[in-house]
Amino acid sequence: MLITVLLWAGDQCQAQTASQPAAQLPAPGDTRWPQRRESNGHSVLLYQPQVDSWENHARISFRAAIAVRPSGQKDYVYGVMHVEADTKTDVDARTVLATNTKRELRFPTVPEEEAARLIGIVDLFEALCWSVIGQQINLQFAYKTKRRLVERYGSRIEYGGKNYYLFPTPGQLAAATMEELKGMQFSQNKARYLIGLGEVFAKGDLSKEQLIAIDGLEERRKALTDLKGVGIWTANYSLMKSLRDPTCIPHGDVGLLNALAGHAIIKERSEEQKIEKLFSKFPGWESYLVFYLWRSLAGPGRAAPRSLAV
Repeated sequence: MLITVLLWAGDQCQAQTASQPAAQLPAPGDTRWPQRRESNGHSVLLYQPQVDSWENHARISFRAAIAVRPSGQKDYVYGVMHVEADTKTDVDARTVLATNTKRELRFPTVPEEEAARLIGIVDLFEALCWSVIGQQINLQFAYKTKRRLVERYGSRIEYGGKNYYLFPTPGQLAAATMEELKGMQFSQNKARYLIGLGEVFAKGDLSKEQLIAIDGLEERRKALTDLKGVGIWTANYSLMKSLRDPTCIPHGDVGLLNALAGHAIIKERSEEQKIEKLFSKFPGWESYLVFYLWRSLAGPGRAAPRSLAV
């Protein structure tokens, strides 16, 4: 549901819950207030904005009440949206074009534990290996091969009659052989990349601490893409997951492209300008937008996207 709010209004939120009779609701596309938008069964209401300031008709600041109702629920959750933007006014057409927009939403009654957060992978080595495993395959097969890898090379803890496995250390994976990994259905290239990553981390040529010490996102990304088997998608995904960098976009990700197409943002996967235009509206929060787009792929009652792999 929050993806609808993200794409139409903003990206953070607070509120009280209330019901509104269907007869009082505006039709989707009605230009009167409140305005209504619907997507995949979700509904968003935007009430008439109240202008706080409009300096020389060039920079506007306003507030507006907003209400969201997730698919399958009866009640709307109400909050407040604050917006600042540069404006260009067409007096004859009675229209205003807003650019360089900053948005903030608050829904006071939404419990903090329900707020979405980036799900991280603390270990940079594991994040990179998982990204390599997921390249060019579907998520289900990626899970299957990762499990084989962990159960073969990782340490095991037995508790309550069950086995719990830890992801292999760099040294454990560096000691693996190409034949062993290919026998677990890893391609020759992936087997080589995984062993190579193990060797790099085992020798101390790279660590999470060393990566954090590098100034600048581009420099950190280059340190990762210099590794064999690590391209821009793998680097961005690992930075987003392990360093919790909020600005990374795993370009080319199939799940991300499917979500963008599902929300009618793109028609073709090659429409990079439309993708960049969307993400440019949320500077500093790109990773969170990716997360919500992934989450929007989940069916009813599911919490994970259907696809992750590039």
